[in-house]
Amino acid sequence: MSTDTTDYAPVGILDDRDVLFTTLRTGELAATLTPIDWGLPTGGRWVIDAQSVPGLFSIAYDPATDTTARLIVNDAAKLPGAGTGVTVTVHYYDRYQIDGYGNPLPGKG
Repeated sequence: MSTDTTDYAPVGILDDRDVLFTTLRTGELAATLTPIDWGLPTGGRWVIDAQSVPGLFSIAYDPATDTTARLIVNDAAKLPGAGTGVTVTVHYYDRYQIDGYGNPLPGKG
């Protein structure tokens, strides 16, 4: 019997919230993000690739201990009115897709 111990690249991200309330304040949690990854979820890097309202969100996490990341409302004044959608595209790089400084490696993500 053999056991596959390969750490494959992450294949996606799950979030715990699909509705964003206009009552959120700056610094409050918009969603918790969890990587879909075969290996250990610590030691990676979370990056916002794009957002429909620039500066609306930021990401908070401790790569040494966190297995999830927090999508934070960076500027509540930029929240759109009720019924209006916003988008954010986040990329998770696992520990094997970043260099020693935490920067994504070209062609690895």
